[in-house]
Formats: sequence, C-alpha cells, structure tokens
Amino acid sequence: MRVTLGLFTHNHEDFVIAALRGVLGQTYCPLQILITDDASTDRTPLLIRAEVENYQGPHEVYFCANAKNQGLSVNINQHMEMATGELYVIASGDDVSYPHRIQRLVEAFCASGPDTMSLHSNARTVDQNGSGLGLFFTTPPPLWRAESMSDARQFHGVWVQGATHAWNRRVFEVFGPLPATVNYEDWVIPFRSGLIGRIVYVDDVLVDYRLHESNLWFGRVDVNSGYRRWYADKLSGVEQEIAVLRCKDKDLVVAKAELSDRQSLVVALQEINREVLADAMASRELLGNVVPLRRKLLVTSKYFGRRRSVKQDLVWFLTYFWPSAYLSYIRLRALVAGKEFRVVDGRCFGRKLVARLFGS
Repeated sequence: MRVTLGLFTHNHEDFVIAALRGVLGQTYCPLQILITDDASTDRTPLLIRAEVENYQGPHEVYFCANAKNQGLSVNINQHMEMATGELYVIASGDDVSYPHRIQRLVEAFCASGPDTMSLHSNARTVDQNGSGLGLFFTTPPPLWRAESMSDARQFHGVWVQGATHAWNRRVFEVFGPLPATVNYEDWVIPFRSGLIGRIVYVDDVLVDYRLHESNLWFGRVDVNSGYRRWYADKLSGVEQEIAVLRCKDKDLVVAKAELSDRQSLVVALQEINREVLADAMASRELLGNVVPLRRKLLVTSKYFGRRRSVKQDLVWFLTYFWPSAYLSYIRLRALVAGKEFRVVDGRCFGRKLVARLFGS
C-alpha cells in the first residue's frame, strides 16, 4: 500500500535533525516523504537540505522551502495535491516519529476496515531537551463516534492528537482543501473523517511530542499574565475557533448531500454548530471591544437563554464579569495539577489544556 508522510517545519533548527531522521528512518516501504519548510528565518532549511542530499535510503523524498510563510492549512493542501499514498501521515519538525510508526499505522488501517478515515496514536511528551514528561494519553481517548443522534453533541467537539494523526486521502476527495484561515487542522480533519467513516485510536506510543515555548500550532497560555493579556490570548483562540466552526458548517452541507442515510444526524450537528458558533461570536464581541454594560448583559442573557451546565454558566460569568477571579482559579488548577496541565517555565501547554482553560 502506498503511504505519504508529510513533514512540516518552521524555525525548528534545534529539533529538525532528530525529526528528519525519524522520518527518513521509517521501516515501512514504499514511502513517499514530502517535506515543507514554511519560510523559516533560522537555519532549518539549510539543515534539511544537507540531510536530504546525504540520504541514500529507499524512500522517495521531496523538499520544498517556501519563500513566504503560507500557514499550515495551505501547506497541507499542497501536500494532498502531491500525495500518491492512500494513507497520509503528518509530522512536525519539532517532534520525533518512531521508526515503526508508519508500519504500525498501516497495520491498524488495514485491520480496521475500508471505512477508516482517520487514525491517531498515543505519544510520549518530552521537553525541549528530549527528557520524558509522561504519556499524552494516560487513559484511552474518546471513541468519537458519529453513528447515532446520541453521539452528536460529543462528536461535534472531536479532536485528535495532531502530532500522531494520519488520514485516508478520501477525506480530501470528499470535502476538498482546508480553508487557509484554519490552523487547528486536528479539529477539522477528524470531524470530516467521522462524518464519512471511522476514527481509530492505535494504543501504541509512536511519537515523541515536544513541548517548548515555540510550539507552532499548539496554543499556550501564560498563567502568570494579567487578565488583559489573557483576554488577548483568549481572543486569538476564539478567532481560531470561529474559523473551525465556519469550516464545519460548510463540511456539514457537503455531508448532507453525500450521506443520504444520516440526514438526521447531520441536521443535529448543524444545529449544534450554529449554537456553538453563536457563543463564539458573542465571546469575540465581549473580548474584542470595550462593550457597554447594557450590551454585555444582553449578550449574556442570550447565552443563559439556552440550557447549559452549571460549570459552563459559571465560566461564562467569571470570564466576562470577573476575569481576575477566573484567572486566579486557572492558576490554582495549574499549580495543583501541574503534570496534567503541562506547566513548563510558567507556561501551560497542550490542546486539552487550551480547551479546559478557555472553558470549552
């Protein structure tokens, strides 16, 4: 089976050699390797070029150094146009793929059946020096089913560990390229995969996922910042969430046309997406401007007009009416559960963390 492995780099000179050797050292053949550097300003492209020129292994290797930064989604779209593999596996220039990663994913892909559209695995988290910090998943992640109406609300929030992700090329054949505005591809592609097929978790550690101050597409929160800085960080996260939700809205229109046997599920997901998008738009308004109290109360009343959990209601209230108290709560949670929250040099890392800190 043909497989394509895509490696993306940007200012990764301290880590890229280990990442590149992990990619080039894959035991699985035949393997097409596509490497894109997104206009690094350090020595990353020079290091890659030297390593590729000296490579004499069995894999088919291509390297492109962008003159201008294009963003992750545009680079993924370009890879999907070049990819010859039925399965596409993604990797980052600051992570390390284990030599048997592709072999294990292919075995799981073949064993799980033709409706498998995404696969992801466990990873070992490491610091910038490569020292182990523990497993990314200490318990198996959700199954992320999209098979019945009861699955809809949980499935709408689907995400996978992007550093371990692989997907069937059919996902892009059905839904087309990613919007350039989307940076959280590991929220969008699994959503597409679950709509038309299955998401499979491979319970093996296949990647070293590195936590450091310059993680390219994983958000970070300075837990020691004041609430104004935190508001700015949160606004940035909300803007990305809105881009994802708008993409999901378009994907659901495609799914409604493609999936005649799952119309009720798609309609339920459309309603949930509209609700979550409305909340995100309200958050952007409250975070992005000095909103008069009357307008703030009106927006908040619309939020409380829908059924929520007590925790969600409390987070909403504290965020927009008493942010300093909520930030103190976040600091306390991070200190109490430092391992879970991945606190490194006063900063908190990780997709699960971002979702929890931002109250989603």
